[in-house]
Amino acid sequence: MSQFKKLAGQTAIYGFGSVVPRILNYILLTPFYTRVLTSISDYGTHTYLYSYGAFLIILLTFGMETTFFRYAKSKGIEKVFTTSFVFLFINAFLFSIIILFNADRISQLIGIIKVEYLYYFLGIISLDVISAIPFATLRYNEKARLFAFLKIINVLVNISVNLFYLWLIPLLISTYNWDFSMIYDSQNLLEYTFKANLIANIITFLMLIPNTRKYYSKFDVVIFKEMFFYSAPILISGILGMINEVADKILLKYLLPKNISAFEQIGIYSANYKIAALITIFNSMFRYALEPFFFKVYGYDESKSRYAIISKYYLIFGLFILLIVNLFIDVFKYFISENYHSGLHIVPVVLLANLLFGMYYTMAVWYKVTDKTYFSAIFALIGSTVTILANIIMIPLFGYTGSAFATLLCYFVMFILTVYFGQKHYPINYNYGYMLKLALFSMLVFIVGNYLPFDNLYLKFSFNAVLLIAYIIFVVFTNREIHDKIFNYGKH
Repeated sequence: MSQFKKLAGQTAIYGFGSVVPRILNYILLTPFYTRVLTSISDYGTHTYLYSYGAFLIILLTFGMETTFFRYAKSKGIEKVFTTSFVFLFINAFLFSIIILFNADRISQLIGIIKVEYLYYFLGIISLDVISAIPFATLRYNEKARLFAFLKIINVLVNISVNLFYLWLIPLLISTYNWDFSMIYDSQNLLEYTFKANLIANIITFLMLIPNTRKYYSKFDVVIFKEMFFYSAPILISGILGMINEVADKILLKYLLPKNISAFEQIGIYSANYKIAALITIFNSMFRYALEPFFFKVYGYDESKSRYAIISKYYLIFGLFILLIVNLFIDVFKYFISENYHSGLHIVPVVLLANLLFGMYYTMAVWYKVTDKTYFSAIFALIGSTVTILANIIMIPLFGYTGSAFATLLCYFVMFILTVYFGQKHYPINYNYGYMLKLALFSMLVFIVGNYLPFDNLYLKFSFNAVLLIAYIIFVVFTNREIHDKIFNYGKH
């Protein structure tokens, strides 16, 4: 039980480090961008470029974070740190050279007018890549508070620079007619969003290095070969997995009818996708603590039962978050500008998709701890195939709504695959009966809360709050562990 308490504590702290930054982005930057940027197309371009960035970060980090956790204990943290860090530094350097010599051609190829955007992304991505192993080292050594602090600093700097360029300077110009022409162009606001990210990454990296420099050692070729072959399937699954996450934003540009503004549709789709961010935030904070935990408890007599309990509680909390957002969507929708509200109907679909992905991740422990990481590549390949084909079929018919359902279909297929093959290769006694009951009750709450008509918004909120309480009561009285913990509290 102490290990579960430790996992919960680590999850909370990593959650603070990942949740607070994302909430700050969610509460400040997303509504800020959707209201301040010149057009919906600008926001679509912003999301479109970051979709490419996500692919590149996965490619250049080469799955070394998971590999670092796998080998740090058996091979020695210093050797593993240095070997993986040097490898990623070389990757980032070669990537920079390629971009610098082909920037004009690349910008034309992907349909970006300003080549300067690529230069900013060159710095943003490179710093993300070479920061990966130092951050993984903090996680491995359970320095969750330092990890959280640095992540929050990154976002605070990012937000501060954004506010300086997109709010303070326009305010000073309009109020006092001050001249900022040397550093500011009101017709190019999008560029400052990238500049802010780059400045934040530089500051974070400079603060990160002193906290991990003691681990620098010699590059070990033998260890590198072993780590390389362990990472290769993770890299493949990572790239394919990223297709599932961001390919829809890229494909929308090429598959929407020509008479429709692709970047505008991407902007609407992406803004509403962000409303579903609470599930992705929860997934992220859970993953940061869970991945090291997977390997540390593996081999103990009760490891399988612990894995099963983790998945059950993930579903309990994940469904709770899903219901909160769906039942109170009339509140959450104001985090984005009204210009984007035409896409609100995709929010429940995206929430459910990301919940299924979280379940996939927690139940995919079997191929990680048994060194069968090639299964992750196989599942991701199947998932990305589903994603691409479903988008190709549905985008011309349903636009970005088709993309949302393509994401849901992809994660459902991957979830089913990992459950099926996991029981064959590393059987874990998951409580499928309870999980199914929980899902069905949540579906009932969702249907009643969304389709029962109310003329008064406050009455609707009150009724949905009762439904949320009903979900909590259902969880308490159908889960013996929680029930006994609550009703026996203070008796001993």
